[in-house]
Amino acid sequence: MGVIFIVSGFSKLLNVQNFIGYITSVRIFDKFFFVGFLIPPFEIALGIFFLLFLHSRKTALASVISLLVFTFVYLFAYFTSGLTDCGCFGGLALSKMPPALIVVRNAVFLFLSGYVFFKPVPKPKLQNKRWPYYSVGAMLTITLVLSGISSIKPFVHQSNNFVGKKVSETPFGSYVHTSPDSTYIIYAYHTTCPYCLNSIENVKAYARTHTVDRVIGITIGSKKDFDNFEEVAVPNFSSIIISKGDFEKFAPSVPRVFIVRKNIITDVLYFPVTGPYVYWRSHPDMRPAGMPKSY
Repeated sequence: MGVIFIVSGFSKLLNVQNFIGYITSVRIFDKFFFVGFLIPPFEIALGIFFLLFLHSRKTALASVISLLVFTFVYLFAYFTSGLTDCGCFGGLALSKMPPALIVVRNAVFLFLSGYVFFKPVPKPKLQNKRWPYYSVGAMLTITLVLSGISSIKPFVHQSNNFVGKKVSETPFGSYVHTSPDSTYIIYAYHTTCPYCLNSIENVKAYARTHTVDRVIGITIGSKKDFDNFEEVAVPNFSSIIISKGDFEKFAPSVPRVFIVRKNIITDVLYFPVTGPYVYWRSHPDMRPAGMPKSY
């Protein structure tokens, strides 16, 4: 169980922003997005306690409670929002199992944790020494810092390899039709995602400054969530609500901005989404005619 928790924690740590996006996409849990920042360090610390046999009974109890909570959240998300990826192991294949297998897998983990609880490892000599606890404390501090960084700027993005492809050759082709003589932004977002709300002004600026001819939003969520988002964000573009399954084909994490020129996706922006004034510096050909070069 120690290895399982450590692998789970580090896989989330690579892209905490994506994991937080998963949490915010689950109805009633969107207000608790900060939990996504705390879970990776907690899992890593729990895994180390398992491996060092420190307070094995208490560690197993914490594992059982965590697994029960995670399983409940996943089932709730599956039946209310249609989410199939539990996000448990970040981008690893263990998160991509069918729902039934995810429940079976968690049941096996619960059994193993329960076994340790009822058959705890005899108290090791390490438990009476201070250095293991100092080591866990240092690791917890380091992973908390890394988790904070990853929640803003992920260490690894889940690639979709759409850059250089025609829009018609991607999953967007079913929803978006572009013209070769126009430029576009396809903005993928969740209606309950705080990062998306923070990025909306920069996205709107691309249309307001005429950096692109049109912004097209693609999102998931209920009509109520969508209306609430529109009321707060006041977007200057229209959006299409699609199914979660289709959405994950091109945006496994949000927000995600796709730049489209001549029907081809030329760039992808992640959170924090760069505004047009900054984007012009690296892409001067995108600067609108008449816009001062001082910007």
